Amino acid sequence: LVSGDPEAALIALRELGGDDVGYARAIRLAALRRLDRWQGIVDGFSPPRNLDELAALSTALAELGEPDRALSVLETEGRALGLPEPSMRDLTAAVRAIGSLR
Repeated sequence: LVSGDPEAALIALRELGGDDVGYARAIRLAALRRLDRWQGIVDGFSPPRNLDELAALSTALAELGEPDRALSVLETEGRALGLPEPSMRDLTAAVRAIGSLR
């Protein structure tokens, strides 16, 4: 991933196994983001386990043309994960902006 090849990072994670835990999960999310693999983010990080995953998931849903679902996820999962109100406002605005482009 650091070398600039997110596809190779995904392949390496698959070969090593255990890409759904700890640091490997974070690397997988970063690689999927860099590749704009929105459906992969939705499939692999729903429900989100932390705030970074929540941001990625809500963005991915908006990119896939589902801004209403993204806002719903932000509301429910954001509350469960303790998303601060300023971050909620920023993510909501981003989801709406992305949704308006689709």
